[in-house]
Amino acid sequence: MVTLNSPSAPAVRRLRALVSSAALLLCAVVPAAAQIVFTVTATANSDAVAGGYTQGQSYTFIFTSAASFANTGSSTYTSVANSWSEENVSDGQMWTSIGGTGVNGTFVRPTVNSIDPYSYAYPSAEWGLGLGVGSDSNTNLIGLSTLSNQSFKYLSVSSMRGGTMPAFTESDFTASYVEPFNSTTGFFATKGFGSFTGLTNGTVEIGMPNDSAFYTFAVTGLSVGTVSAVPEPSTYAALAGLAAFGLVLLRRRRANVA
Repeated sequence: MVTLNSPSAPAVRRLRALVSSAALLLCAVVPAAAQIVFTVTATANSDAVAGGYTQGQSYTFIFTSAASFANTGSSTYTSVANSWSEENVSDGQMWTSIGGTGVNGTFVRPTVNSIDPYSYAYPSAEWGLGLGVGSDSNTNLIGLSTLSNQSFKYLSVSSMRGGTMPAFTESDFTASYVEPFNSTTGFFATKGFGSFTGLTNGTVEIGMPNDSAFYTFAVTGLSVGTVSAVPEPSTYAALAGLAAFGLVLLRRRRANVA
């Protein structure tokens, strides 16, 4: 005869609590902190025609940051500017994706050599805002190409300022590290999000390996906002595994064969 032995009430409550907690986490998992997105709008100059662009046509270049960026040895902070820099594989990754209508391909962080990555973000009271992504190598590139499918070494945006874009002032800088990309307390969040038009300065430059060619664009607008990070598949897998494990334990406790 098979006899079902009832587990103790406290044990059942503990197991039920475990399963319920896992289920709640699985159904309402909180995604990673939001990432800051810089969307630069720029008009192609005549030299960009050789890269597959149409002179006078507007293109976008989109930089999506990591959720945070720790201090690095190559970063600098003064009373008039901050410069966060990623120049080594051991540094945190600054940009998680690069896109827009002005580029083809999928961004890949260069990591073949320890010094391959080269990315930066710098706000300056004198020069406005600059952004950049690239590789220190002429062969280990970043997965992106021009509209004529020429793989390029770097993409930089320099000296964005003017128009409706808020100016950086000396009061924005402390001459010490401050986290740049936290979506609520980071440097750019406290400066304010929004869409800014009529910029009077700013240049986008796409550089080829070995400095064989450069394609430039005149910046006309900048949008700074956020996007929610998508949790890694491993996060969902771990939570699902926890829930399944709890259910197995509960069933075993409820049905012991004597």
